[in-house]
Amino acid sequence: MQKRKVNEDDVVIAVDIGGTNMRVALVNRDLKIVRRHSEPSGREMPPDQALRQLNAAQETMLRDVSTQPVAVGFSLAGILDEMEGIVYQTPNLSYLWQGVALRKAVE
Repeated sequence: MQKRKVNEDDVVIAVDIGGTNMRVALVNRDLKIVRRHSEPSGREMPPDQALRQLNAAQETMLRDVSTQPVAVGFSLAGILDEMEGIVYQTPNLSYLWQGVALRKAVE
């Protein structure tokens, strides 16, 4: 099956990291999903492994897109510092996520 080249302006990457699955989507300015990816994450998955999987998913999705994302947004259940991008506590993931500087890790 031939992959269709996508020409989208101002795409963003939306990420949902949960205790069961990690979902990643490439979304355009009209809020239409251009690409999506989902894979098991597991409650005990350490942050470094999750971030490697996230990076691989992003690279795969961006392969057929003619632009780079203008932003990345994350969704996690729990207590987060949205300004600093730090995970303080999340009920769906292991204690290993406490104190993770998610923004720095992704930048």
